[in-house]
Amino acid sequence: ERYNHVKEFFVDINYKDWKKLPSDKLNEIFSKAVNTILTDLRTGGIDNEKKKRFLEISSQLYKLFSLAMPHSQANAIRDDIEFFEGIRKAIIKNTLVDPIYIDKNTETAIRNLITKGIKAEKVIDIFAKQGKEKPNISILDENFLKDVKNSHLKNLTIETIRKLLNDELRRRMKTNLFRYKSLLQMLEEIIEEYENNIINSTKVIERLIELAKEIKKAQTAGEELGLTEEETAFYDALSQGKKSLKDGDLKNLVKEIVKTLRRDIAIDWTNHEIIKARIRANVRLVLLQHNISLSDVDTLIERIYEQAAYLYKDYPRLYAVEV
Repeated sequence: ERYNHVKEFFVDINYKDWKKLPSDKLNEIFSKAVNTILTDLRTGGIDNEKKKRFLEISSQLYKLFSLAMPHSQANAIRDDIEFFEGIRKAIIKNTLVDPIYIDKNTETAIRNLITKGIKAEKVIDIFAKQGKEKPNISILDENFLKDVKNSHLKNLTIETIRKLLNDELRRRMKTNLFRYKSLLQMLEEIIEEYENNIINSTKVIERLIELAKEIKKAQTAGEELGLTEEETAFYDALSQGKKSLKDGDLKNLVKEIVKTLRRDIAIDWTNHEIIKARIRANVRLVLLQHNISLSDVDTLIERIYEQAAYLYKDYPRLYAVEV
């Protein structure tokens, strides 16, 4: 029953004898199959419920398959199971999915059973070109942008770029919360507009590309201001919270705040109320010394503390004070 349910997702995909296909044709079929799972056939937009159903039913199928092997009936559908497994892995790898759909125990069982199967990450690559490596969004070039814009598998392209951007932004938020949190919100708004049919697939891809460029530009923003990565994080936190400060004054304030934080931060500091209170008190003093109005001080202290909690979470491994 589960087997037939999974097959119904691919009624328009001819995957018979897929193992005999050359790599370019195989990649084409896998890409088309993933795009089919992601697409609402009625509207042409992204169908998150369809994706969830596929992941849920296919996961159940793999569990049953692992229990049934090496029964002859299970072995008879082995090639199809391997194909479905490849699609499932490709969706998990290339799109945002709920962790509940990633069953590590089942993954291990299937990998042990399918010794001659394929690895989805080697097959599904919508950006793959002969003789070219998959580009990184931090080094965008015109050829990459052209390939993305011209892709006919729109929803696969959108979901893949979305995951790349989401992962990149969340990684960068660990060091610069406020700058990349705002960009992450922009990403979510773009996708929401597409899912609500406010913008079409071509427009959403264009906007995702522009967002990727903003991420790239953000890498050098601190350097242009003459700030370290560490100082830039607090500059962004304060510049969003206090617009009236001039750049020169703000840079001096940031440098002093970082110096103060480095002096007060200690191992496991977020679990020590005395240390946290001292940090807040000393940051307050620095803000007042720089003529920040009392009405703004408390808000800025919380922004600085929130950024510090992200940036110095793993102290002393990251940004340890040099002795």
